[in-house]
Amino acid sequence: MTIPEYSWQGTKTGDITLPAVFSVARHDDVIARALRFISNSARESIANTKKRGEVAGTGKKPWRQKGTGRARQGSTRSPQWVGGGVAFGPTPERNWATRLNKKMRQLALVSALSAKAADGEMIAIQAMPAELTKTNQVAKALASLPVAKKRLLIAGDVSEALLLTTRNVPGVQVTPGYLLNLHDVITAKQIVLMPGAAERIQVTWGPKIATKRLTAAPAAKTTVKKTTAVAEAPADSVDVSPAGEE
Repeated sequence: MTIPEYSWQGTKTGDITLPAVFSVARHDDVIARALRFISNSARESIANTKKRGEVAGTGKKPWRQKGTGRARQGSTRSPQWVGGGVAFGPTPERNWATRLNKKMRQLALVSALSAKAADGEMIAIQAMPAELTKTNQVAKALASLPVAKKRLLIAGDVSEALLLTTRNVPGVQVTPGYLLNLHDVITAKQIVLMPGAAERIQVTWGPKIATKRLTAAPAAKTTVKKTTAVAEAPADSVDVSPAGEE
């Protein structure tokens, strides 16, 4: 897999070859499950209702048990009363988090990166020049690149100069290769690899891929049945005479 490389002036300088971690097969089902895992883990339960023991009201019985002709009632705070408690309502204690094993989360990340590279939504950029020290300069340099409005810059190691000059640029997010997040990769319209980012991604995420989902199915094993040879007894040692005869 190769992607184009650009300079900070916006000119194409050539192509670079990506490591094997960017050539993973696409697994949309795993990506969808991982995105649901991320969103559910970040979800906060704010809905709250009061039960019959939490609403304001008296504990006195509305009317006597028998003789009124009406249905028996024990409290005006029961769920069937207006202003009463809510039965089985939502509470802030609900936990929306789901579970997803680590290998599937890692597979979803490398699969999303490979999909971005295959769809032409990933480019590489040369090292940041030392004279780019202002946010305005970096914003103009990034605007000259053939990238979309929402960019994800992946660096091998995020320096303080890179972080300070890009943190106020609209639509630009910077992250090191070892702290990638699937949600950031999916929502970015274009991914920009800085020098050393591809190698850091390969070192960090390459050995952790669930290889069973990437390689072809193994060939069927051929089983050889072991046949046991039965020794035949000599014909002269077998008594074939009918019963009762000598």
